[in-house]
Amino acid sequence: LHAFQLVFIDGGHDPETFENDTRLAYELRAPEGLIVWHDCGNPVFPHIEPYLEDRAIRINETMLAVEGLR
Repeated sequence: LHAFQLVFIDGGHDPETFENDTRLAYELRAPEGLIVWHDCGNPVFPHIEPYLEDRAIRINETMLAVEGLR
């Protein structure tokens, strides 16, 4: 299994697919790598921001959230 420095998630947005993509991202990310999610704060997908609230930092004035900066 490869370990990536950056894993960008912008795939399926339904809750089940989004959560599965997130689980896979944690498996693929190198220990010092980042995970970036798109559509955080997008009103079309209201379940994304609450799901990421405790695991990622929202980048102001964007629809991106990042984990791995802490």
